[in-house]
Amino acid sequence: MDAANRIGFQCLTATQNLRKVKALGIHQEYEVLHAFEFNSDRKRMTVILKDNHNRIKLYIKGADSIIKSRLTYKAQQPFLKSIEKRLDDFSRKGLRTLLVGMKVLDMQEYGEFLNKFLLIADSDNKEKEIGLNFSLALRY
Repeated sequence: MDAANRIGFQCLTATQNLRKVKALGIHQEYEVLHAFEFNSDRKRMTVILKDNHNRIKLYIKGADSIIKSRLTYKAQQPFLKSIEKRLDDFSRKGLRTLLVGMKVLDMQEYGEFLNKFLLIADSDNKEKEIGLNFSLALRY
């Protein structure tokens, strides 16, 4: 959090279903629709949020191999080679790395996800059973 504060990002309020942040001087609110916590089996965390403009966004962070396996290659990935080089440099230094991806979900995609999610509401492994594997475009 200290690093985020230094570059202009602050978490103002965090409840189970709401996040209020100040990003580069702009106040924003996000409704947390779904969160799949990080664990050592999945090697990633996924959260689906609704922003101030009712856009639904999926954010994912995790091990580089897991995130890269979820990238779409239908879209260009212009930063991937440079990121892979940096990941290699960091690993040679013994540093651990995480990658972050984001996808804006249209209402149809979110509706399909939600239908599957509600069908398996009592499962301990919802994300795996739903097949939550949206194709991501790597952002840099």
